[in-house]
Amino acid sequence: MADLSPRPVRGSMAPENVLILVLAALAVGLLCGNATGRRQGLVVKQVVLPAELAAQTAAAEEESAMAASAPAAPESLAAARQMVASMGQADPAVLLDLGQRKLGNHVDYLAAALFERCTQLAPEQLAGWCGLAAAQRALGDLPAARQAVVAARGRDDRHAAAWFLRGEVERDAKQPAAAAEAYAKYLELAPRGEQAAAAKQALAALRR
Repeated sequence: MADLSPRPVRGSMAPENVLILVLAALAVGLLCGNATGRRQGLVVKQVVLPAELAAQTAAAEEESAMAASAPAAPESLAAARQMVASMGQADPAVLLDLGQRKLGNHVDYLAAALFERCTQLAPEQLAGWCGLAAAQRALGDLPAARQAVVAARGRDDRHAAAWFLRGEVERDAKQPAAAAEAYAKYLELAPRGEQAAAAKQALAALRR
């Protein structure tokens, strides 16, 4: 009887070798796909990034142009008052907000003029008097700062911020007893207030 069993063909591969080649081809395909995806991702980033930079550059240029066109900071209280007067009958709340911003930016003459105008339009606004005291203190005009503190306390003698400012003014004026009294009063009225830590530190230094 003739032998009908399959015989290996010259040049053919064993099944296990074929399987290995198929798996290798799949792996190469996956790697190529990932590489293509990464390249595509890089292309997207290259497109988006310049647009973001362009937007940031435009914003910076606009801010620079606004700063260049803004009026120069006044160099005297009289000039600052003229600048504030040109605003007309401004809302006291707006004046107060602007004053706080200018004080934070150390534009002290303008801050003082803004707070001063706020107290003229709304004398009951204690924050205006305290802001004026802080601005005058920053300018080194301690008598004017003390007067603003007195005005605030005259409207509410339990206004904690006014007592803290009094402590600051009296300490600058080399009046340690008055400063210590003011800091202690602040801590009595606002033991967990915004300036409590500063008041405790100043009080401890004065009592050494």
